[in-house]
Amino acid sequence: DSFSDAIGNFAVAYADQTERDYQLLVEAVKSGRVAAEIGV
Repeated sequence: DSFSDAIGNFAVAYADQTERDYQLLVEAVKSGRVAAEIGV
């Protein structure tokens, strides 16, 4: 069914984007551009 396919495709794209966003956040914290408290 096309609705199920659309939801599945959205979920995969959303997960991929979340992984990219997290990697950018990690890099920003490591470089000091974003302050974060580690190990809380």
